[in-house]
Amino acid sequence: MFNKFADQRTNWKEQINEQLIPLDEGEWKQLDRFLEGKQIVLLGENSHWVSEYYTNKIKLVQYLHEKHGFRVLVLESGLVEAGTTEFFGNRNLESAMENGLLGIYHNEEMAALFTNEGLKDLTIAGMDVQPISNDCSKRILSCVEQEMGGHVANKLEDVEATFFELVAQIRNEVKLAKDTKKQLKQLVEGYEEVISLMEKEMQAGVYSKRLQLIYRGIVNRKQWLLVHLKGRFRSGSLRDVFMYENLMVA
Repeated sequence: MFNKFADQRTNWKEQINEQLIPLDEGEWKQLDRFLEGKQIVLLGENSHWVSEYYTNKIKLVQYLHEKHGFRVLVLESGLVEAGTTEFFGNRNLESAMENGLLGIYHNEEMAALFTNEGLKDLTIAGMDVQPISNDCSKRILSCVEQEMGGHVANKLEDVEATFFELVAQIRNEVKLAKDTKKQLKQLVEGYEEVISLMEKEMQAGVYSKRLQLIYRGIVNRKQWLLVHLKGRFRSGSLRDVFMYENLMVA
């Protein structure tokens, strides 16, 4: 396949080199002409767990925030976990990061972001459907019970408990057993009931943005189960679709 395009590689390299802008540390202003009028900027990396990526990315985030007015940082992490966790000013920041962000962000470099005074009014959001820990369930249940009542919260509490039991189970299964798939399908139905209950309540009243975020997080729970039911071959692309949908909703 790659040999098919061998004769075009030289041209591609030349095109890429023409567009490259070498940046020394702190020379973010060279990006200004590309940032003008933009509302979304994608910050990528070709590998996790590299200190320099996080350090320089945080510096770029601060530049985008201070010089171009960007107010939201969306991470590849659970939407509902990140959105319901207070990071800035948290006295137990390490615990907040462990329970609010995926493992790739549990490092000193990310901690520096949340202790940076210049970024304290930045909103941290997530886009992933992948769960992190059941610590978030307590916050979810408390908000649902307060705004919608016990009939919704009690049903949600049951499916959440089963959800995290199954999440721990499927992580240890290379190929899902028939019984596990059956349990996942039953849990999908359980979340569909909760989602239906929440939608009926939300149609009849006005609810906080926090609860609307939690509703989307409950939808994500169901989607994460569907990712595993589709199998490992398709799960990556399906997860990408769900993350894209989260960004569109946000």
